[in-house]
Amino acid sequence: MSMDATSTSVAPDSLCDPLLFRRQLMHVLLFDVLPLVLGIGAFIFCPALRPRRYDVAVFAGMWFITMLGVTAGYHRLFTHQAFKCGAAVKFALGWAGSMSAPGPVIAWVATHRKHHTASDVDGDPHSPHLAGEGWKGVLRGLWHAQVGWMVGHAFPSPLRYARDLLTDPVTLRINRDYFKIVAVGVFVPALGSQAFELGWASFLSCVLWGGLFRIAILHHVISSVNSVCHVFGSRPFDTKEESRNNAWLALPTVGEAWHNNHHRFPSSAFLGLRWWEIDLGGWLVALLQRCGFIWGVIDARKKLTEPVASAE
Repeated sequence: MSMDATSTSVAPDSLCDPLLFRRQLMHVLLFDVLPLVLGIGAFIFCPALRPRRYDVAVFAGMWFITMLGVTAGYHRLFTHQAFKCGAAVKFALGWAGSMSAPGPVIAWVATHRKHHTASDVDGDPHSPHLAGEGWKGVLRGLWHAQVGWMVGHAFPSPLRYARDLLTDPVTLRINRDYFKIVAVGVFVPALGSQAFELGWASFLSCVLWGGLFRIAILHHVISSVNSVCHVFGSRPFDTKEESRNNAWLALPTVGEAWHNNHHRFPSSAFLGLRWWEIDLGGWLVALLQRCGFIWGVIDARKKLTEPVASAE
């Protein structure tokens, strides 16, 4: 069943109920606040838990794997159905994305599809443009889009925004196992530390730096697409919202920062539309397509006919 994010009608959702608020708050405290507090505390007060070379390698490797899972899996596959694939690829991309702890896949998809139906107007879950005028309004808006929206926002109805995923057994399994998958992404790489240095210190150090701290920093980089990429950057396409391309964020977001391109062609599997727009997520899609693992790939580069301004 196909569902383009731009075709879903906008309808008001219920306000955030107390139980949902507590769950959102728990998620933010566990994956955004606690890792930063522990990381700063460990670095200053506990030399035994300062990052080792193995921790740095896990941080970088898991960053790359999980960010690709978010962009190619959560975003391009599950949300916009930019390509088709079998159960194995869907599981792999869903697992990779879930290990970054962005939230269960169905909730993430519903929220993002709602963002596309009401971008930068009332109803957008994380627009930076709805917090008032002047520089204070800009700062409040950036804070909301970066962090504030994560707690207290209404849960977009999956029946309205993600009905197709509710009938897919693979997606339902990934969604159900969300916290288990996050735990695997944190603790399994840490077990590998024992091959280099035995002991609890090396294990806990990797749990912290390669797991929890990596998740917290990755969350802020992903959120920068909501905040920075709706305020700063170039607009080669005159879209209805304030989306922007930001070349500085293209590499750490593995292509997500070509955000104005994405809002112009939301169903495209490729966000970097020009040869110089680095899109590692698009490179992964191209590799999977070449190997025959995915098919039905939607490629906006083939239908790019609008005049394009030069990059800023």
